[in-house]
Amino acid sequence: MKKNQIIALGLSLIVLYGIIEYLTSAYELFKDIDDYSSTSISFGFYKNFFIHLFYIAALVQFFLSRYTRSGLLRIALQYGIFSWIIFFPIWIVDNLIFNQDVPDFSLFYVILSLSITGFKCFALHSLVRKSIPLLEPLGDGNHTFSEVRKRDRFFHRIFDVSIVALVVLPAFEYIVSFMIKVLQSENAFSYFAQILLQSDRSMGIFMCLFIITLYYLTTEGGFNTSIGKTIMGNMVVDHTGAHPGIGQRLGRTFSRLIPFEAVSFLFGWRGWHDYLTDTYVVKTNKSKENILEQQLPLSLASQK
Repeated sequence: MKKNQIIALGLSLIVLYGIIEYLTSAYELFKDIDDYSSTSISFGFYKNFFIHLFYIAALVQFFLSRYTRSGLLRIALQYGIFSWIIFFPIWIVDNLIFNQDVPDFSLFYVILSLSITGFKCFALHSLVRKSIPLLEPLGDGNHTFSEVRKRDRFFHRIFDVSIVALVVLPAFEYIVSFMIKVLQSENAFSYFAQILLQSDRSMGIFMCLFIITLYYLTTEGGFNTSIGKTIMGNMVVDHTGAHPGIGQRLGRTFSRLIPFEAVSFLFGWRGWHDYLTDTYVVKTNKSKENILEQQLPLSLASQK
């Protein structure tokens, strides 16, 4: 069985398990309700419904294209992995430290959750590694890659921030209540948090910076992509047109913490996080033709 078939089968089973779990929770929610008109349903419940539909659409696209089109699947995987990175540690700490008497903690669920997310990471890494830059011939046998426009960079940020908001805002009260528990507890981490978060304003700034940084650590740092870049059909490469190393990817993430870095691309074709890490954001080659075996980086000319 080929890797693409393993990915498709494994993700299909994961999506099927998620749908069954969702339908079970929906049944438990509605089975004792007599008056549906007066029942308040959370936004997260509806959001999860559309997320499952999106996963199904992504898998259908992947199957029907004979494993050549994976854009929707890469978006769904990034969203799922980032959501897990946010909420799984909170759930673990909340159950092990603050709610030890609540029988909600299950070692089986922990192992299952780690296994599912591990497979999602394997699938996303495999799909992203197939991406290659769109090349432009120079006329002398060499090629250069096509850098994206400022408009693309602007939409990258809009899509990325929107996805972060979609993940965090529906569960904002839960996250804040967890932070309050941390601040009110008596341990070394709580003491550090109290010093760091001395006011509501500092807490808000810290949470925004932390979550945005965590998003880019998960997507770009871990997989050399982001949901915004995937939607716009772009990718990150180094000066040879190859996938950048882990150091460059992490450098791009932490460079975004520099004040005003988010608008630095307005003053040039590249952002500061590109210049500092010697990386480029370029168009992805969407052709079905596999040219990875042509030792692509060796045919590139000097870059812009």
